[in-house]
Amino acid sequence: MEISYGFVTTDEERRDVYRFRYEIYIEKMGFNYECDHENKLLHDNGATPILLFARLDDKVIGTATLHLGSEVEANSEESITYGLDRFLSVADGKDSIFLTRLITDEEYKKEGVAMALLNLVFDFLLKKEIKLIFLDCRPHLLNLYKSLGFRTYKETFNDQYAGILIPMVLDVQNANYLKAIKSPFSKFFEDVSPEDSSES
Repeated sequence: MEISYGFVTTDEERRDVYRFRYEIYIEKMGFNYECDHENKLLHDNGATPILLFARLDDKVIGTATLHLGSEVEANSEESITYGLDRFLSVADGKDSIFLTRLITDEEYKKEGVAMALLNLVFDFLLKKEIKLIFLDCRPHLLNLYKSLGFRTYKETFNDQYAGILIPMVLDVQNANYLKAIKSPFSKFFEDVSPEDSSES
C-alpha cells in the first residue's frame, strides 16, 4: 500500500477533496455545515484556499486546508475570534496562515496520514517563510497539538457547527522551542544552530 501526498492543482482534485469532506463531516460525523447536498460536496466559501490531499490509488483518504492570513480582513469575525490584533507586532497577514479541516479516513489513521499531511504543511510554511500558523481544535485534541508545538493563547469559543473550539498558534521559526518539547517538527531544524533560531 503506497499513499501519495500533494497539493491540489486541478479542478478534479479539488472536487475529490470536497466530496471526501462531505463524506466525513456530513455523512459520518453528522455536522450541519452549509454545503452542496445534491452533489455531496463540502466546499469553501470566499477565497480559494490551498488544499492538500492524501490519496490511496484513486481514493482520497485525508486532506488539510490552508488559508492565507492576508485574506483575513481586519476586525472581521475571524480576526476577532483568533485575536489577531495581538500578533501584529510579530507577523502581519502575509506572514501567517490558518490550518483548517485536517481530516483522515478512520480506516487509515494507523498509517500516519494526518502527521504526513502536517509535515507537508510545515515544509510549505518554512519554504514560504511563514512565521505563525493558527488553528482551532476540539478539546480532546488539545494535548496532541501541544505536543507538536502549538500553544493556547485565548479563551475557547463555541462554533455553531463543531461546538467548543480552542484557538492555538505555532511559531513556525522557533526551532529552540520545538526542539525543547521534542516536537516532530524539530527534524526540520536538524542543521540549524541555536544562535540561528528564534528564542523560546
